[in-house]
Amino acid sequence: VVEVSAHTGPSTARALASSYPQNYTIEMCVDEIYTRINSELILPVILESAQSDTIPAKRSASLALFHTLHSEWCKAGSYLDGSTSAPSLAGPYGPGISPGSGHVSAPPFNPAEGQRRNQIKSARRAELLRRWVQSAIPNLTPGTFTNATLDASAAGRGVLSASAALKPCLRYMAERIGSADDAGALRLFLPVMRMIEGVLGRIFLERTRGGESSSMDKKGQVEGDALRSSCIKFLEIVVLCFSKKELPFQAASRMKKDNVANDFSLEDLPPGHPIITRESLEEIGDYAFSTLRGLVLLGGQAAIDPNLLLAAAASSSSGSNFMGGSNPFTPILDILKPAALAFL
Repeated sequence: VVEVSAHTGPSTARALASSYPQNYTIEMCVDEIYTRINSELILPVILESAQSDTIPAKRSASLALFHTLHSEWCKAGSYLDGSTSAPSLAGPYGPGISPGSGHVSAPPFNPAEGQRRNQIKSARRAELLRRWVQSAIPNLTPGTFTNATLDASAAGRGVLSASAALKPCLRYMAERIGSADDAGALRLFLPVMRMIEGVLGRIFLERTRGGESSSMDKKGQVEGDALRSSCIKFLEIVVLCFSKKELPFQAASRMKKDNVANDFSLEDLPPGHPIITRESLEEIGDYAFSTLRGLVLLGGQAAIDPNLLLAAAASSSSGSNFMGGSNPFTPILDILKPAALAFL
């Protein structure tokens, strides 16, 4: 599936266009193959399996497949080719530049057509990221499986998928804001916020929701420990992404190409969006850091006011927030604030 989706499809389109240039253009072949294979078949089937399959192993495989697809689509010659910025060489319309090939001269190309191809590439990237996030959210919902062990296992895979998807989603939203596409950034931002809320709810609201069972067997306790470990790792990623990097040694490390391409911090978020602002994300990062520091130093033994947790759990399950606001950040803050204040 991965090979057909990421590599065989684009190469087939290029071969078809070169064999029958009088009948088909490269754009026609790529669009047709992408629509039939990816948009209408592979991505919807994987999403449905990740969201609703009754076998946890199939859900886990489907969740991991989104991460694999994203990695493969970014390789040379595929739909999100990051090997070159030349429109005439970049995939899926060109073979891309493989590692170690050295300098490759790109044929001349119409700038307007190059811009159109970049827009299509951005739309395909948004489709993959949106489905990736949507696949993780149902697995983070308590009670996905009636068996506590299976529920913890599915949630753990959902947290791992969310951890892998967070940075690519934030980078895409930053690109959209930088291109003055506020609506495009918001379409992905709202599911990402629900995903973050779901992960934080699994670690801080389980007891108030009745998610931790005293009768859980040994295997279930192992799955529960693995889930908590994955949630804490996700919390660390939130802290890193929703904070500034101002220390000299950190600034120097960000000069490296690999770090810049694979990392994200508040400096990467352009200003100007009415909702997605640095100040709002930094507030989440501050509370997340206080919570993470408390979990590390105190081992999570500090008592959190149960009334606050019950209110946060109720607001999370109803889709509203107990502080009466409509800000998409508020449900996340409703979970983080009681936990962060407990560790101060």
